[in-house]
Parts: sequence; C-alpha cells; structure tokens
Amino acid sequence: MNKIGVVRTIVVIQALCMIVLSVVVVVRLSPFSEGMPDHDSDSGTRAETGNEVVPGGLDHDKIVAIIGDRSIRESELMNVLSEQYGQATLKLMMIHSAIDQEAASQQLEVTAAEQQRAVEEQAAGYDSEEDFYRIMDQQLGMSKEDVLKDTKYRLLTEKIAIQKVDVPDAEVERYIADHEEQYGDRLQYRLSWIVTANVEEANRVLDRLSEGADFAQAAAKYSIDAFTADAGGDLGLIDADDPFHEQAILSAASKLGTGEIAGPIAIAEGYAIIRLMERHTTDKPQGQQLYELVRKELALSQAPSLSQIEQQLLEKYDAVTFP
Repeated sequence: MNKIGVVRTIVVIQALCMIVLSVVVVVRLSPFSEGMPDHDSDSGTRAETGNEVVPGGLDHDKIVAIIGDRSIRESELMNVLSEQYGQATLKLMMIHSAIDQEAASQQLEVTAAEQQRAVEEQAAGYDSEEDFYRIMDQQLGMSKEDVLKDTKYRLLTEKIAIQKVDVPDAEVERYIADHEEQYGDRLQYRLSWIVTANVEEANRVLDRLSEGADFAQAAAKYSIDAFTADAGGDLGLIDADDPFHEQAILSAASKLGTGEIAGPIAIAEGYAIIRLMERHTTDKPQGQQLYELVRKELALSQAPSLSQIEQQLLEKYDAVTFP
C-alpha cells in the first residue's frame, strides 16, 4: 500500500481513533480471564477464590492478567482506563448523543449509499477497501464497525454544519470550471521498488533480476526501505502526479509497460529499482453527483468547523458531567 497514504490518514483521524480505541478496550475488557486460575495480587500465592465484591459496580473483581508472581485485577484496569481515557470517552459519548438528538429534530440521516461513498473516498489510497479496513485495524485498532460508526457521525455532523449554508448553482459551476483538473479522471501507478544505499549495489540487484530473480524476494533481501521490504517492495497505488513522491520515480514509471523494470534511479534515500505492477484509472464523480460534492465542499468551507459544531451541540443540549 501507499505509505504516504497511511501517514496522511493517520494524521487526519489519529486523535478520534485513540478515543474510539479506548471504548473498544473497555468493551472487550477481559479476553483471557475465562477459566484462569486466581492469584492473590499481593503475595502471588494461589487462593481458593479470587473473586470478591468490590465497589464501583464490579460484582467480581476478576483477574485479567498474570505476569510473574503479580496479578492484575479488573478494578485496577478499570481505574487506569478511567484515568487515561475516561473523560475523552465520556465526551465522545455525549457528542454522539447530542448529534443523534439534533439529527432527529432536523430529520437528518445518513444513507447507506452516502456512508459507502465516504468509505470509498477514505480507501482511495489503498489497494482495496478490504486492505483499508485491515490497515485501520492493524495501525489504529479500529474494526470495520468502528470505521463505519465514525464515518456515520462525521457525515451527520457535516449535514448539521451546512444545513443553513446556501451555495448558489452559479458558485458551484464557477468552482468546477476553475478547478477542472481536480475533477478529471486520475491515473495511478501500482509500483514496487527496491532501494539500495549506492549505485553499485543497485546494479548488482539489477543483474540478479535480469537473471530471473523474483522481484519481491529481492526486495525483501536487499531493499533498505524498512516500510516496504517485507511487503516485497509494494508501494501501492500512487497518483501519476503525486507531489509527495519523487518525480524521477513517477517519470520513469510513465515510460514502463506492465511488469517492466527501470533503474537505478537516484532518490533521496539512495538508488531505486522500480517495477510497474499495473496502471489504474480512477473515475471521478460526474453530473449531479459532482455538483452535490462540490456544493458540500463549498458549504463546509463557509460553515463553522466540525469541532465548533460539536461544542455548540453540547451547549444546546445542556451537557453536564458529574465527578
């Protein structure tokens, strides 16, 4: 996958994901407590029963982990989670409740089609939608259900934000005409590469490839790029005009046929050998779908930020927390 795409995604949603992750942790609190022998948390010796009634709503203070002669109980874990994530999680729950109430009062809803389009936009920099969900789970701890829920509330908040913002048709048409290149079809390359420290090493790798060596295996063995070596050098889908990638790489890729190899190419990290895996053209929205997309983007640029909308909703619905 495109590592730049991963970084960009993480920067955009990392803060919310940490909050959502804390909720997931609480919900899936004790995955290995079933059937585990109990220990005394102070002495480390086995007790006949480790369950005891404790304050705070936990009927049984179960052991959730053992390390050496030390056991960790559910109450300890809950206290740490509460201290570290409690306020953030509580605020997120209150925001979601306020959004639900406002959406109901304004008769706003997110359709399955809208939610799917939003997910497809987020997954555009990945090999597939399944790959996108897998990376969200691996790197941010977000399950598919978490991603869909986050997407739903973001879309509802956007609808609330732009409800009173009027964008005339003429403004939409003018914006599309002025940004024609932004809404055309997009050419992408799927590339793999092998990065070496010097040109001599690159030429040696090229010799091995010309003799029939497997590119992915060569990348795993010789590439110094830690992000992609274990994945056979796979860079994923890259826009043909992506400003975040070396122009020398994109220029070389434009001259390749599927399966062809080029190099050595001088880059910041050293020298690269690239292989074009496929060319891919992404169709952009057209017609009414394009108009509505641009109208929404322009409205959001004129509306309060989503964080401001969330704060306004908390105040509107008299949000109060108790110690």
